[in-house]
Amino acid sequence: MKLKESLKSIYQSHRLRSIPLETPKKGRGEEAQVVVTPTSIPSRMGRVDLVVRSLLDQDLAPAKILLWLPESLRGPLPWHLEKLLGGRFEIAYTALTCPHKKLIHTLERYPDRLAVTCDDDMI
Repeated sequence: MKLKESLKSIYQSHRLRSIPLETPKKGRGEEAQVVVTPTSIPSRMGRVDLVVRSLLDQDLAPAKILLWLPESLRGPLPWHLEKLLGGRFEIAYTALTCPHKKLIHTLERYPDRLAVTCDDDMI
């Protein structure tokens, strides 16, 4: 990452984590009738809350954010992530290891909603 990108990333991370928890849980704008479904890996668990916060901070927030984690991560969560649970944000676990796990399970749970996938490495 270039220096100018690092500074912007640090600023955005601080800004997102400074938003009161009540705001991300309910969203700050209109609600889009979509389910956004990221997934994450162990090495990103300390920062995945930033992705969730950035999704909830949109002018048009998703109706639901469903983060899929591997079964191996079941247990204590980083507190930044755990504090976001509820409202529009939920965590689910899967034994699948294929890249499409987030889409397969989301379509099973919400067959009548549009599903939007996203990565956990970009805000």
